[in-house]
Amino acid sequence: MRNMIEHEESPNQRVADFGLNVEEIPAFSLKGVWDHDSRFHLNTHPAHQVLTVSDGVVLIEDGREKQPLYQHMAAFIPAFTPHRVAIFHRNVKINCESLFFRPDFFPREIQRIAIFEISELANALLDRLNEVNLTNLSEGLMGNCLSLFLEILCQDVTAPARMIRLPETQNTCCTRVIRFIEDNFMNKIRISHLSKAYPLSTRQISRIFQKELCMSPLDYLRLYRLLRSSMLLYERERKVINIAFDCGYQSISSFYKDFNLYYGVPPHQFRHKILR
Repeated sequence: MRNMIEHEESPNQRVADFGLNVEEIPAFSLKGVWDHDSRFHLNTHPAHQVLTVSDGVVLIEDGREKQPLYQHMAAFIPAFTPHRVAIFHRNVKINCESLFFRPDFFPREIQRIAIFEISELANALLDRLNEVNLTNLSEGLMGNCLSLFLEILCQDVTAPARMIRLPETQNTCCTRVIRFIEDNFMNKIRISHLSKAYPLSTRQISRIFQKELCMSPLDYLRLYRLLRSSMLLYERERKVINIAFDCGYQSISSFYKDFNLYYGVPPHQFRHKILR
């Protein structure tokens, strides 16, 4: 699995390594440990994929937005959808489970990557289906498990998880501003500081940013701080108040207010949920 993540092979390539053909194996699993990011370019594969992770969080990017995948959630990645996976916690090995299956196995039309809270039964079935890598799961007892899993998946995937999704862009000005924000989010950033990122007036920068990403630079800053704080909650030893200040918040009350607004629960409840 490590080789798959380093080189971001498609299922066709990975299956071929084992002398198998994806057309002959309409559904199969890959379970292993990730400790590297995907390649910087976006990857595609001809099968639908359901991905779960544990012991950490990853960012799934598709060129339009970045979405965090927490361990109590699952990602549905439609066939031929460009994407890459980035690991947030460095030097951490993240256990993952993936199920690949032919698009005609799934009755719903899903156009974009969907991240959702996977039900306990679906998660248990996914564990069962991931017991053996690269084995045909469409027949026998495994075929029955797969059918039940896909039936439940049809319901689970229709309820997207409440989370922060960060927009991506190819615009040079916005890209530099985003890089500046992500490099300095832990500090106090004023709108006047954005001219350090790109040689335009703050008014021009704000106008371009709003047009490209449908939000202001300060809105992006707030979302990025909340995203980073949600990831840091995986570190059990870190106090919530310290996480808030480390992410650039000046007061704990502002942090709790924003966190409740975007995640629907206070930080300590979110931590309990993702560390279950």
